[in-house]
Amino acid sequence: MGIVNKGASCVRCKSYIFEEDDVVYCPVCGAPHHRDCYEALGHCALEQLHGTENEYKPPVIEEEKKETNNNYQKQNINNDNFFPNGAGFAFFDFLGGVPGDYKFDENVDANDVKKFVVGNTHRYIPKFTTLNKKNKTSWNWAAFLFPASWMFSRKMYKNGIITAVFSIIATILSLPFTIATNNFVMSAASYFDYAKQIMEHLPEIGAPAIIIFLISFVLSLSIRIICGIFSDYWYKNHTINTIKKIKSSIKEPDIKFRKLGGVNIFYFFIATMVLEYVPLIVMTFIK
Repeated sequence: MGIVNKGASCVRCKSYIFEEDDVVYCPVCGAPHHRDCYEALGHCALEQLHGTENEYKPPVIEEEKKETNNNYQKQNINNDNFFPNGAGFAFFDFLGGVPGDYKFDENVDANDVKKFVVGNTHRYIPKFTTLNKKNKTSWNWAAFLFPASWMFSRKMYKNGIITAVFSIIATILSLPFTIATNNFVMSAASYFDYAKQIMEHLPEIGAPAIIIFLISFVLSLSIRIICGIFSDYWYKNHTINTIKKIKSSIKEPDIKFRKLGGVNIFYFFIATMVLEYVPLIVMTFIK
């Protein structure tokens, strides 16, 4: 009679097969039949499908499925790329397809980089493998939209300070134009209406304010584009150089990895607020 898969039905009469039923399996495709159904036909009810792509395929028996799943979990339970998700173990490649022993430097491999970067490693580690002295370009949307804030969140303080200074300068340069437009444009129903009113008052705003505003706009956009293109390369160098320093001076570097690496969202928000409010403070003194 054999083991009946839970939920199986006779392929001839379509009735549910209970454990106590006398069952016959087709010797060709394995389709289950009640013995009476099979003997009434004298052959498999799905005989016409034998040898075709629609041939009956026996479902995995529950006991076999459980055993396979258990073996799979036992083999991979100690792998860092597996994590419990309630029903079993799901695979997630934190290295983005890069082997853990891939060498970025003589003393720095992909596993070291994973421990240091922590967040979004499946993006950054493959990116790092393609960036070198000949190829320094990539694209990082976070660095484009929030240049200094992203750098502070990744603990690249020197890069973050330099970027923040230039960003604040760009914003301050735009203040004369902003103040002038606020004097002439009191309210606007839409961006189109706002732009229309500015165009009408360009003579009153004055050429110097407009020119300085254009300079600030170009500077601000340039900062974003440069950071968007080169930030991954800068971050790679920061990561590898910091890991080398940690490993050369500390026997157990994991604590330093967590302290100097990873992502700090608090720094991101602090940098964003500073970049937002410093120009406003300057604006109050100009007025």
